[in-house]
Amino acid sequence: MRQSIHPLGDTTYHFVKANVLNSLQDNEISALKDRIQRLEKAGEDLAVCGYFMGFEDELKAWRKAVKDSQ
Repeated sequence: MRQSIHPLGDTTYHFVKANVLNSLQDNEISALKDRIQRLEKAGEDLAVCGYFMGFEDELKAWRKAVKDSQ
């Protein structure tokens, strides 16, 4: 690897460190997106169960409240 010439000195270490941190953040973001999708799916499954158990009115009211708050 070629060392950079910079007025503040060798910045190669900082570039490598930044790339490693960016890679770690990308992995964490991907994992969080997967978790969000799983939670959304679980919420949909719970809503379906609620419909079958007779909680339709409560689910509709909750969805309306969530929609109005956004």
